Order: sequence, then C-alpha cells, then structure tokens
Amino acid sequence: VNVIQCDCSDTGFEGAQCETEIDECVSQNVTCLHEGTCVDEVLGYHCECHCAFTGQFCEEEVDFCAEQLCVAENTYMCIPLVNSCNHRCQCEEGWEGDHCELDID
Repeated sequence: VNVIQCDCSDTGFEGAQCETEIDECVSQNVTCLHEGTCVDEVLGYHCECHCAFTGQFCEEEVDFCAEQLCVAENTYMCIPLVNSCNHRCQCEEGWEGDHCELDID
C-alpha cells in the first residue's frame, strides 16, 4: 500500500493530504480585547473589534473627537459617546446643530 504524505509547510493547512485548515485563533491562542472576536484566515487571523476599539488585538480606544467634526470656534467641548461609537458637540451659547454649525443669534 502506497501512502502519500503531502508537505503542508507554509500553506495554512495540515493533515495527510493538507485537507484541514489550521485555525490560528486556536493554535496561537489569540485573545482579542474588549469583546473583540478572533476571525481565522488561511495563514493568519484578524480581530474584529467593537466600533469603540481598534488595533491588532482591539487594544486601542477610538477617540471619537479626534476627527474634529465639531466646529472648533463654536464648540464648548466634544463629548465622546463610546457606547454608541459616536460623539456629541456641546455648543457655545448662540450655536446649535450636530456640529455647532448653526448660528441662532
């Protein structure tokens, strides 16, 4: 009986005929932080993060005020709303709108 043994090196697969895909999330014991989910890929993985986090392992918190969507001169402060993955602009007196862009005086 001839037994064929395949060389699965660097393929992301294992088994006698390289028929089983290796789950790198399991084999590398990957931990995605902040309720992120590890997604297996051939020869790798990635973490799917909650919208409030980013980074290879969901380790970095997203700064929802970094994009400066609030009109700076009309805004008292930008308030990050982490649970809803958004921000809110708290306007100076005399201004309103989602980005403090409306002059109400």
